[in-house]
Amino acid sequence: FIDYFKEDEENKEAIFLKEQLASLLGRISSILPSKTEIWDIYADFNLAIHQYQKVLDCRLKHVRQLQSLNWFKDESKVKEVLKYEIKLAHCYLSDYSINFPVKTFSSSKLHFKSVLRKTSLYSELDDHKELTTLFDQIITKEAELKKK
Repeated sequence: FIDYFKEDEENKEAIFLKEQLASLLGRISSILPSKTEIWDIYADFNLAIHQYQKVLDCRLKHVRQLQSLNWFKDESKVKEVLKYEIKLAHCYLSDYSINFPVKTFSSSKLHFKSVLRKTSLYSELDDHKELTTLFDQIITKEAELKKK
């Protein structure tokens, strides 16, 4: 259904459905905030309709919901968290992120540093290595944005 909005942004029916779906996803996420799948779907929807700050907000809420008590002691949970942390990191590195305030990148550094520290026992995982690389790129991007 998300592809529908990418293809036809001028159609009145698509505009109406987009508004209705946005409202529905907003209500669902407020009623069921701990359902992580909702945040992933909501992020994908916002990406399709070019609401980039909302994409970032949804991705952040998604990874925070995944990080239950002692999540970093369970390898399966670590793998799931890393998978979605990578999606979050890509938000910060995307072309549209140049519109994010620099302070957003500063807080992201603290977030990713904490995740990488907590998952350091799993540093051999490909996703951990990828997140480490993305984290370095985020640091570089923040430095570039500060120069502007």
